[in-house]
Amino acid sequence: MKQPPRLQVLRQNDIAENAILFVHGFSGDEVETWQDFYPFLLDESSLNQWDVFSLGYPSEKFSPDIRGIWTGDPSIQTIATSLYTQANYGQLGQYKALAFIAHSMGGLVVQRSLLDHQDLLQRTSHVFLFGTPSNGLKKAGWGKWFKRQAEDMDADGEFIKKLRNDWAIDWPKTAPPYLWVIAGDQDEFVPVHSSLSPFPTEQHWVVSGNHQQIVHPQASDSLSIQIVVKEIGGDAPSASPWNSARVALQMLDFRTAVNLLEPHTDELDNLHLVELALALDGLGERDKALEVLGNRGRNSTDAQGVLAGRLKRRWRVEGRRKDYEQAFKLYETAYETATQNQDHPQAFYHGINLCFLLTAKIDNNEQSRVEAIAQEVLKHCQQAPQDFWCLGTQGEAQLYLNHLDEALNKFQEAMQISPQPKSWQVWSMYEQVSQVADIMGHYNNTKSQLEQIFRQAE
Repeated sequence: MKQPPRLQVLRQNDIAENAILFVHGFSGDEVETWQDFYPFLLDESSLNQWDVFSLGYPSEKFSPDIRGIWTGDPSIQTIATSLYTQANYGQLGQYKALAFIAHSMGGLVVQRSLLDHQDLLQRTSHVFLFGTPSNGLKKAGWGKWFKRQAEDMDADGEFIKKLRNDWAIDWPKTAPPYLWVIAGDQDEFVPVHSSLSPFPTEQHWVVSGNHQQIVHPQASDSLSIQIVVKEIGGDAPSASPWNSARVALQMLDFRTAVNLLEPHTDELDNLHLVELALALDGLGERDKALEVLGNRGRNSTDAQGVLAGRLKRRWRVEGRRKDYEQAFKLYETAYETATQNQDHPQAFYHGINLCFLLTAKIDNNEQSRVEAIAQEVLKHCQQAPQDFWCLGTQGEAQLYLNHLDEALNKFQEAMQISPQPKSWQVWSMYEQVSQVADIMGHYNNTKSQLEQIFRQAE
């Protein structure tokens, strides 16, 4: 008797909000297919806040499906619906974010399930498709009259045609998860034109090995492992106040904001225009964020600040002098306007960023100017509501003035009223404060204290 779809627990704890789900392929198994793969992920510290599962389903190579007489293996569509059922109502239902790692036919299961269920797509942070015949297989014809799943993989069959048609129509309507397609350089079962060509080239990876070897790595430095670890884990160590699990949740929040706001860009007020730009930037769409704010909202000091922030971030990454100069001009103009208008929250926000840019310059020789602005920022803060941003800004200003104890005390006060756990606001403050401490030569003396303070957002 065939077994129903089953979920194998590979790691589970009481606090994780994210889970990785393995999905095997044709004639595979939820444990055997991944037995050489998942142990490396379990050992990876940057993924230690992710639970790990593997989905199994009936798929036997040599037992024929004689429909109407014996119970046959389920179709790919049925397995896709089962995956959704597990994700919503089974053990996976408790997780806010899911990352899928699929092999071969399992990648078709994942694609179909994401297309059919928008709510599952909204919870999906990453998708890795190893050796998946996304354009179907010509070789599937040998078994299509005996195996329902082989028939579904036929390049000329209805399932593949519908999958690719639905993908072309429906996928661009959403902000998709991070998706990568991985081919084996010796894979003769699923050729590159089937595994890679349906997707943009920036999502392509090629690793060494045949169809089976690409999911049976022999070492932690295997490319198959490194792709997954790098894209899910990034550069955030598990001990960081901003770990990979938290980043994944924040990316889902950004995607939701873009889906809600982007269709109405021309109608948005400045506040929501800023929210859209922040979300686009969070998803890595920085040029688009700059375009949104560059075309509208320049008369608002808040919008000017967000545009300056995007330019500042790009300058830090890419080193474009023009970005630095434009960001500085925007902050300076907005600071002067806010000061004249006695808009103290806007004034301290733009002033503290002027301090950052002046300090971060390689040829910085303006420490006296930095200290003068920092003193002005503290005065603006005294006349503003003592909220999260105001307290954090006071802490940063004290760093520029080399008052370390005062700075740490203010960061501690800010974290006690942080807007919400795991928020982008907390990350943004921590990121800038860490950079300032490093540039000012304070990082070695304050690293452990800063991490302890900002970990309160866990």
